[in-house]
Amino acid sequence: MNTKIGTPIKPVEITTPMCQWENIGSITSSQATLAVSARDYTSVWQTLDSAKKAAWEVSNDVSGCFFRFHTDSHEDAHTVEMWVAAHENYKDDSDTKDHFMLGAELSLVGGQQVGPNSNVFVEQITKTANTGILAEGDTLDSGAGLDRVAIYRLDLQGWKRVVFIATTLEAGTTLYCDARGY
Repeated sequence: MNTKIGTPIKPVEITTPMCQWENIGSITSSQATLAVSARDYTSVWQTLDSAKKAAWEVSNDVSGCFFRFHTDSHEDAHTVEMWVAAHENYKDDSDTKDHFMLGAELSLVGGQQVGPNSNVFVEQITKTANTGILAEGDTLDSGAGLDRVAIYRLDLQGWKRVVFIATTLEAGTTLYCDARGY
């Protein structure tokens, strides 16, 4: 132990980890709001058809995130619900499965900025007021006619499983979902 008076203390730098965008899935089929009897972990995470959801297993070092979406055409309109769960099981009981809860509901409109799949990014994200436990998230650079990339940003508050379903999906389209944690 250094007991000299006046010895400088080295500063510790705290930074946000650099995280790349990750495609968490593509939705090609709409799904009605999850029935009360179909919100358990197995029904949502494992059994729900992959064409009807985009699913993200959040790593333990992520507390906040950004989501962006891309669709087939300008002015495509979709409504998505974000469902969240803490983990597969309860902490002290590996036989008791968790359940998904509604995180937020978002309305999406396609813009004109070309996306990575020969499609366009969503230019407008509108939160449905007071819907879901994470509805306090912010929409960034969102607005009709901006023709840029709208982003939904939020503090995940410890939720480690995120599933998006499209309750309204333009016929014959694909809705891609990207996530980026920090």
